[in-house]
Amino acid sequence: MQRSYSTPHAQQLICDAKEGAQADLQEEMASAEGFRTLVRETAGESQDFDEKGDWPLFLRNVKLPSGHSCVALAKKLLQEGEEEWSEIALLMCQQQAEAVLLPPAERQRRAEERRKRRIFMRAFPETLDGVTVEQVEAAHETVQRVFSAACAFGNLREKSNGYEELSQIEQDLRTQAKLLRDGGQNGVKIRI
Repeated sequence: MQRSYSTPHAQQLICDAKEGAQADLQEEMASAEGFRTLVRETAGESQDFDEKGDWPLFLRNVKLPSGHSCVALAKKLLQEGEEEWSEIALLMCQQQAEAVLLPPAERQRRAEERRKRRIFMRAFPETLDGVTVEQVEAAHETVQRVFSAACAFGNLREKSNGYEELSQIEQDLRTQAKLLRDGGQNGVKIRI
């Protein structure tokens, strides 16, 4: 199972997610979730059995102590995997965003200008010149797949490093795709 959390394997799975290879990823997703479930269910305090002679019941319910070296190693692998998936997914999503959106510094400058002029709750075009709605939608779909793969395989959650940035990239691309689809040079209202 360590294979699912190694950097080269994580990169390959994210590349597959980026390319939309859903069928191949379903087995990997189940495997990754199965490992997390196994660690969660096999660690903890064993129950005190009244009926010590019920061997099958004992085998089904015995657990490793939380501090056991195997449990600690498994949790370490999960943590390292989460960090690697976050880093790889963030890098790939940033590359997708940079291909269609203005650089972050320019978007920030424009946002500050709008704040100074007290223009709130509106999104304005922030794509590179010549970028089509199809390109933004393709980038958005890729980011969505990479983000969901990172959540499924790498156990990314809202508390994880990189989660907020990934979520923001996905939201920015969705907003820009809607803006281009609606043809809004004057901006569109943002719905929260």
